[in-house]
Amino acid sequence: MTDRALGLGDQLVQIHDVLRRDLAALRAGDLPAADLRVHCLAFCGAITAHHTREDGAFSDFERQMPELGPLLARLRMGHAMIARRLEAGIDDLDELAAELEAHFAYEEEHLVPALNKL
Repeated sequence: MTDRALGLGDQLVQIHDVLRRDLAALRAGDLPAADLRVHCLAFCGAITAHHTREDGAFSDFERQMPELGPLLARLRMGHAMIARRLEAGIDDLDELAAELEAHFAYEEEHLVPALNKL
């Protein structure tokens, strides 16, 4: 295990923690309507950028560790599902939070250990 690989796994968890914090702030709804809209748009943009970067990296991971193919396929499907939800509009932040938490937890349980083996 290299320090760099360990750093990749740890970095993924840190990014997820920032996104969790941002979603919690959004769900709290303590912001004025205009600020809430801006925060929501920023959060959706951050999720989209995060998943776009991950999808790009998945090809490299799959080349290095072909056994990750099924895991990465499932994560890509999760990214597509979340993207569709964000494009359709967020009507239920609690439901979105539950979906994202399940997605993040799955990635952290299955992908982080694989990254740490690179």
